[in-house]
Amino acid sequence: MASRWLAYLTRELDSFEEAELRVPALEVALFWRQLAMLLRNGVPLARATEVLRSQTASAALRLILDRSHERLLKGMSLSQVLRCFPGIFNNLAVGLVLSGEKTGSLVNVLERLADLEERSMRRRASTMSALIYPVLLLLSTLAVSAIFLLFVAPGDQSLFALGGGPPPWPSRVLMALGDPKIWIALGTAAVTGWLAAAALYHRFPLAWDARLLKIPVVGEWLRDTQVARVLDVLSGSLPVGFAVTEALKLAQHVCTNREFARHFANAVESVYNGLGMGESLARTGMFPRFVTATIEVAEESGQMDNTLARLCLSVDEQVQDSLDTVTSLIGPLFLGLAGVLAGFLALAIFLPIVSVTMSI
Repeated sequence: MASRWLAYLTRELDSFEEAELRVPALEVALFWRQLAMLLRNGVPLARATEVLRSQTASAALRLILDRSHERLLKGMSLSQVLRCFPGIFNNLAVGLVLSGEKTGSLVNVLERLADLEERSMRRRASTMSALIYPVLLLLSTLAVSAIFLLFVAPGDQSLFALGGGPPPWPSRVLMALGDPKIWIALGTAAVTGWLAAAALYHRFPLAWDARLLKIPVVGEWLRDTQVARVLDVLSGSLPVGFAVTEALKLAQHVCTNREFARHFANAVESVYNGLGMGESLARTGMFPRFVTATIEVAEESGQMDNTLARLCLSVDEQVQDSLDTVTSLIGPLFLGLAGVLAGFLALAIFLPIVSVTMSI
């Protein structure tokens, strides 16, 4: 009895540890690519995981490969092993691998997964690099403001104590912001507002996501990103033997915006009812017309695989254009905010000096 309980507790602890494991996206993409290369060269699957375990730099991935190797030796399939690590391998990866095992195209599936992961990484890296300048500009502005509040505002108070008379209102605001009680009140209000927004999001997630998609420029970028995710899945699953309905069902897992996912679910249901994929996607109103029209033509000509690959490249370019538009608006906005703040600080600092000088 004690040994069974000990074995049970050990399995539960291992499952918890495996669920908490995190591996960088670059390591996952490299894993897919290297595993496909080894299998294509005739290396058995269990042996391939052992080889990859000995050369990976990620401690988490090394642990995953160690336990995967043990389970493969016990007769588990690769898709069954991947299900043991839901924090690393999502439903899309498991579904594609399962399809590859059934159809005998596992190597091609692994290469497709590597392509999908690399495209997703490039998209995230492009977003981060585009937003880093506005964020740094905002942080530097806040840092300069904090320096003025900590070191300049007390000097203004001493200056007015010498000159007498009420200070100008910008100076009064600056001196008031130097009071810790004000910052405690502002911090409390900010935390309260954040918690209220989080509660509203969890209470009405669909309405929140719908409003995000309606924001000018930003909503277009979010929608294009969702479209790119869906096309990534379709271009990775249809060429390896997935039926259209199965590929669309897999694509539902990558729709992170709930409003977009709701419309996409309607398109999937329309395809199940016999409507063409291009027309079903067009009815959602979420996909660009050139995407749905191209898919309709590809369905008629039977060139779906090549068409989806080209569409992925085209939509990626559109996502980048939308991101460039967003950052081109955010940059001047933050720059204008920094200018207004710098002007206010200059008035708050120099008006007392002018006032005291004139009163002497």
